[in-house]
Amino acid sequence: MLDILSDDVIWRLFRYLDVKSRTRLAAVNTASYKLFNKWEDVLYCSIRMRDITLSGEGFIMEVEHHSKSMIAPLLKRCPFIRKLAIHDERALCGVNNNVLHDLVNVDELHLSSSFFAERQYDPLIETLFSFSKLHLLHIQQRYNEDKCQRNIIREKQVEQLASKSLSNIKLQGVVITKSVLKLLCLKYQKTLEKLCLLGALVPSEDAPTCFQAINGLNRLTCLTLAPSLYSISTTNKAFFKNYPSLKSSETLKLVAVYVSRPDVSQLKLLFRQILPASVEQLILYDESYRTAYQIKQESKELKHKVRFCRDNDIIIDNYWMNGKSELITHTLWKPPYKTNTSLPSVLPEWYCVLSELMETALVSEFSCTSSSSAGTTRNTLQLNECTCMDHSTSCKLTSYEVFNK
Repeated sequence: MLDILSDDVIWRLFRYLDVKSRTRLAAVNTASYKLFNKWEDVLYCSIRMRDITLSGEGFIMEVEHHSKSMIAPLLKRCPFIRKLAIHDERALCGVNNNVLHDLVNVDELHLSSSFFAERQYDPLIETLFSFSKLHLLHIQQRYNEDKCQRNIIREKQVEQLASKSLSNIKLQGVVITKSVLKLLCLKYQKTLEKLCLLGALVPSEDAPTCFQAINGLNRLTCLTLAPSLYSISTTNKAFFKNYPSLKSSETLKLVAVYVSRPDVSQLKLLFRQILPASVEQLILYDESYRTAYQIKQESKELKHKVRFCRDNDIIIDNYWMNGKSELITHTLWKPPYKTNTSLPSVLPEWYCVLSELMETALVSEFSCTSSSSAGTTRNTLQLNECTCMDHSTSCKLTSYEVFNK
């Protein structure tokens, strides 16, 4: 019966078949093999640890409880994949890099942030970053993993990005140093339009260099700032000798900022000294909602559209992932950044210098050792540990904390 149908009609029928039926049909004869060996209608692929979703225009297929040996054959049959999501780095262990190299049409890549925790995945990252048509790169935190300071993006990995036209970058659940952000902004100075750092960890001391790098982006329209880089707080005056500025980013339309300690005067300063006149919308993440009340009182002075959001982790599932996404779409990496640290009696804000904290902790520990029994010391340490877990308090993040935790 297939002999009397045109290839176009057969293809329309073929798209409704599941994976097993497609494989069987391709094995019927030589003509069928040539026609169906490659699944040219599969454009999107979502790889998880226990299952894979393959989809195209108007159809979705599920491969459940697969073995790792099935991934390579499936990818070989789908050379025209455009969107690729890898939810778990372990799923690709054992897959030959040449199989991934053949996916030359990938223009959208979603990766788990845990790829960057271990050096053993460096060759795999290099292969994934070799996609030359990439215009969207999202590194996202998995729903069942905590933010980890070992997830560090390095300069070498940024250099491995083969694409020359990245326009949308999201970095969350990873640590970014000033050298990495500077290189990223320099490399995509003429193409980058959206930069999301809200879920990333950036050393606070790197703020001047980071803002300077962001200012160099020619087409940036959307920017979300990491809380460790800048947040609205009553303590900003004590921390910033010179406030950072985005005045050179004249194409910027939308900015998202975390509110650490609500202060309407700092909000006004944000509009006047930091943001360019081109900004039309400001998104504020304020847990207390006090800023919303303060803005209501000052509504006549604020000409920008201000929207308030909660900081809850969110998974917005793309249709081609078939409701099985394991990657968080929106999250904040907010303070405190380092737990189980003995802090002074007056808990500092996030801008405090780490060396001061360490000196205070050492003095406190020496005093406790000299004047108290072992049991009393143990109780004090437990009390300090509980105090440091209070999410209403934060401390400045420095490069020392990032690389020595």
